[in-house]
This record gives sequence, structure tokens and C-alpha cells, in this order.
Amino acid sequence: MTVELLKRTDQGWVVVDRRTLSATSDVVTFRVSEEGQYKVRITAQCTHGVTMTAETEPVTVQFLPKVEISGFKVVETDYGPDWVELRITADVHVERAEKVSGLVVVEDAKGNVLGKFPVEISDHMDVKVRLEGLENVS
Repeated sequence: MTVELLKRTDQGWVVVDRRTLSATSDVVTFRVSEEGQYKVRITAQCTHGVTMTAETEPVTVQFLPKVEISGFKVVETDYGPDWVELRITADVHVERAEKVSGLVVVEDAKGNVLGKFPVEISDHMDVKVRLEGLENVS
């Protein structure tokens, strides 16, 4: 019995991996490293030279972006009696995307949300935020 992994391309379905099984109880695992549509085809030789072929429905594989953030810094750049401006910087490593969208959430020491600020991140994050309506800024 042969088990094949097929990927959809501009030229149609192309075999990207093939395994031959010696027993029907064998397990086959395919790993994919590219996004796209895939399906599996099973071909078995039956008695008297008859060949049976079965295919699965196509499955779309899509990888999520991976983001690693390091060197995170928050610096107070300016303040007034009830407001503060902060500059938030970090080094960012993004895989499987040119940039990702995120949300910077600023909380106080008790976990209360003071503000949420949407950001787009590529290889470096540099966000300036202004928090207003604060008490006792100094």
C-alpha cells in the first residue's frame, strides 16, 4: 500500500511525499513546512491485480505568525498634573509575516487597565502613548 501527500500548485496536484506501508496497521505522519492546500491519496493492490485508490478532501494549512519580544523598555517622556506620556520600545523578531498587529495594554499596579493602544510591529516596536485623567502624576 502506498500513501502519498499531495500539494495543490499552479500545475495541479503534485506529490510532495510518499510512503510505502507493509501492513495496514502502520501509521503515517506527514509534516509540512509550507502553507497551502494538501490532500492524501492511498493506493492499494488488491487480490487479482486490482488497484484501489482513495483520496481525502483537501485541507488548507496556514501557519500563524510567531513573535518574540525582547529588550522591553518603558520611559516616561513628559508629564503634567493629570497625564503622562510614555515611550515603549522593544526588539521584535517576527516569523511567517512581514509585520503583525498588536495591542499595547497599560495597567496600573493593581491590574486596572489605563489604556489600550493598537500597534503594528515589524522588527522593532517604538510606541508613544499618552495617558490622561490620572491622579497625582509626578
